[in-house]
Amino acid sequence: MKMDNKDSRFNIVVFVAFIIVVFLIFGARLFQIGVVNEVNDVAFEPMDHKQTQLRSSNLPTRRGSILDQSGQPIAVDTTSYSIYANVDDNPETASIEDVDLAAQILSEYLPLTIDEIINILRTPGASQVEFGGAGQGLTLEQKMSIEQHDLSGIFFTQNPDRNYLNPLFASHLIGYTLPEEVNEGESTQIAGQIGIEFAYDDQLNEYQIADSESGVASGRDITLSLEMNLQNYLEDLLTTTNDKYQPKNMAAYLVEVETGRLLASGQRPSFNLNTLDGIEAEWRNLLVENAYEPGSTIKILTTAAAYDLGIVQPTDTFMSGEIDLYGTTVKDYNEVGWGEITYDEGLVHSSNVGVAELIEKMGTTRWQETLADFGFGETTDSGLANESPGDINFDNPVSAIMSGFGQGLLTSPIQLLQAYSMIGNDGQMMKLQYIDQVEGQQPNSPTIIKQGISPEVANHILDVMVQTVEDPEGTARDFDNPNTQIAAKTGTAQIADPNGAGYLTGPTDYYFSVVSFFPAEDPKYMLYVNLQQPQTPNQRTGAQIIGELFHPFVDYVMIND
Repeated sequence: MKMDNKDSRFNIVVFVAFIIVVFLIFGARLFQIGVVNEVNDVAFEPMDHKQTQLRSSNLPTRRGSILDQSGQPIAVDTTSYSIYANVDDNPETASIEDVDLAAQILSEYLPLTIDEIINILRTPGASQVEFGGAGQGLTLEQKMSIEQHDLSGIFFTQNPDRNYLNPLFASHLIGYTLPEEVNEGESTQIAGQIGIEFAYDDQLNEYQIADSESGVASGRDITLSLEMNLQNYLEDLLTTTNDKYQPKNMAAYLVEVETGRLLASGQRPSFNLNTLDGIEAEWRNLLVENAYEPGSTIKILTTAAAYDLGIVQPTDTFMSGEIDLYGTTVKDYNEVGWGEITYDEGLVHSSNVGVAELIEKMGTTRWQETLADFGFGETTDSGLANESPGDINFDNPVSAIMSGFGQGLLTSPIQLLQAYSMIGNDGQMMKLQYIDQVEGQQPNSPTIIKQGISPEVANHILDVMVQTVEDPEGTARDFDNPNTQIAAKTGTAQIADPNGAGYLTGPTDYYFSVVSFFPAEDPKYMLYVNLQQPQTPNQRTGAQIIGELFHPFVDYVMIND
């Protein structure tokens, strides 16, 4: 039947209209997906190779690396392989077909003889065999070389591992990892146990596609504030001092004053990051977990607070030697004092009596509030595990007064570093930073916690610390450096008897320490070193022992500045 022109034109119009409607529908849907990123109330995330989460992916993964401030690797992921063989006769599984041939080939790559491998492959009753230590820790190159022979029944398991390029490198701060199962029966990944590896475990294992060609998923790299050369030299000096004098523990921390960045951090006992040898001697990160009586280094804060509050003037005087307070006699270390001296001179001589007078004039309640204001009695929110808050709760006024010269309170090194930073930084207290940047996030900026004291008071205390070093009767004479002007204050704290009341009385039963700033005319660095109970002092004082580490390290820092 012949269709007339009118019907033909009508059909064409309908068809064209249909095409237009379909085009509009698809166009609207494409617009919804591409621009609005939502369909049927379901939002679509933009595809980003570097931001795709892969925690449950089967793609190869790499835990984020830990780097020093210049990008040199401290901790990196490595992968090793273990070899095993199917030796059953199950036709549904690939098994060894020619034992002699397999043994001959494997003997070229494993530290086993042909006969030893044959004996393993012919283990009675076994359906699957391994090769002991000889079949573990294989490199990717070894695995690929064996696979080139296309041996039936030979398989490999991938073992994630962590490698520390310098095995003794801020070990307790860096931390270590151990393999852990992601899900029961599935693959393993390594997880941090202590230190930064533990504190930043989520970021280091936040797997993302970093390389679209290889498909390897990488966690976030973390760049530290530590400087490789400074840290390595500090480790060498700590080892030498520790071996020679055998203290119960010791630690040293170098801080960039203006930013609060931790440039070097070491302690003894320490441990090998790769083998964990030595960790049983000390599990704690002393920077944050060790709370102790700091001794006379805290006198710089006591004096600074009194000056800042206008309690006394630096030129005001007091009678040194001894003073009776609340039925307790407080004496200077030489027991006779230096006669009537100024409070500045009291700091140069490290007078306990002068500090006790300051606390008495200030009032114990106000002093306790000042300690809290300086950050003592609570954690610094460092992010590191098991940080101690210390203790500034005093049972009586005498304990509060004694805290002014470093007894009767407990502090951690990180609290001291933050509080002492005020002296070298125009009164600004800086937050201690050990992370420069987590990959994919904004770099960390210097953080001013507060203006703790006035710039004038901070600079005055700094000048008095220089006198403490350079004055013939100053208590920090051992830290006078011929190459760099040093501002320093020493401490010799008694150690509480763990078996009863009072303090230990042995000749070396002290916590020796020094806090210093250099170059003193415009401080760039703060170095704090402490040393507990040297067992072989060799007739050296605590300050002299610390000095053997202090001077070469200061010289090295300035040469490399």
